Amino acid sequence: MEDVLIVGAGPAGLVTAAELALAGVRRRVLERRAERSGWSRAFGLHARTLELLEARGLAEPLVEPWCGPPKTAATPRA
Repeated sequence: MEDVLIVGAGPAGLVTAAELALAGVRRRVLERRAERSGWSRAFGLHARTLELLEARGLAEPLVEPWCGPPKTAATPRA
């Protein structure tokens, strides 16, 4: 028996399942579609999403192919 039931195998559901797995929580993901959709509803990443991805070391590999390597913050001249 699972501790948590996750409805939907989209990005939020799968990340939730992965985080729960890392915490040792028994979980089950339910998805009504039998196949992947050919369409994406994702148009960007919110700041909080990037923070959570960064905590797992996943932000840079995900963002770099689209945006290039991270830029260093500009320092003001003295």
